Amino acid sequence: MEITWNIILLLILCGILFGALTTMAGSGGGVFYVSFMVLILGMAFDEARDTSIFIMVIASGAAFFSYLRQGRTDIKLSLIFTTL
Repeated sequence: MEITWNIILLLILCGILFGALTTMAGSGGGVFYVSFMVLILGMAFDEARDTSIFIMVIASGAAFFSYLRQGRTDIKLSLIFTTL
């Protein structure tokens, strides 16, 4: 798939829309993101799913380090839950 400026603009607009919808609904965005990538962009399901998981890992890591910097993270407790 060739990435053009139209695709980039569409992705940005859909990201804002999906972000707002999932925030209001209190659900994960994977349902919207994966469906959009498969049905509209024509990606393979496995590629779309893996892309969604990668985005979640990056967002979770960014949130962890932000909370860590603010002193809101208990490292010992985090390590205990990581091993479970």
